[in-house]
Amino acid sequence: MSIESYLVDIAGKMWLKQGKHMAELTKQCSKCGETKPTKLFRKRLTLAQTRAFLKQPNATTRYTTQSKTCQQCRSKAKSTKPLTIKQIRTKISSGDMNELVGEMRIAELRRAIPLGRSRVMKEYWQKKRSCEFTQTKANIQAQVNQYANRYHSTRSQIKSGTATPKQHARLPQYAYEYNEAKRIRDELVEQRYEGAVDVSLLIKPFKGEA
Repeated sequence: MSIESYLVDIAGKMWLKQGKHMAELTKQCSKCGETKPTKLFRKRLTLAQTRAFLKQPNATTRYTTQSKTCQQCRSKAKSTKPLTIKQIRTKISSGDMNELVGEMRIAELRRAIPLGRSRVMKEYWQKKRSCEFTQTKANIQAQVNQYANRYHSTRSQIKSGTATPKQHARLPQYAYEYNEAKRIRDELVEQRYEGAVDVSLLIKPFKGEA
């Protein structure tokens, strides 16, 4: 073989090898028919799709696969969020949405805006009143607990034989004040829930022994 034939043969093999390598780096889209780089066909699956594709329910890493269609032709997942007025206007301008249908949707959105604002403000004030009501009940219960502790402590000392004559004499009074505190608590909580009374003006803090 002559040197010229040898060089031609080498050049031909290199060209074939390079052509095969280039073919591996490109792919034809099944939708638009264009030949594009393979990186444009990559598709990263969701975690649920990865588990179904690999048949591994415990997979924790998302898998990247080669799609038959390119990224431009691949259908995107539809958003579950409703369209805004600006998005509807854009679709009407581009011809993706009928003008009459678009205007009807815009009218519905504009009617819903005040209702949405009213609902948000109502939820805000309900939450605020609920927090105040919870704090009120906690404050009332803390004062009732003081009467309860005095009553149960005195009763326990009487049972153990360590109570003084003064404590023996005052046990009925402590029991009465404890029951009255519970009754007033229930009434004030109910009135406070209805917004009819300010609890802080009606509850007298427990001051202990006179």
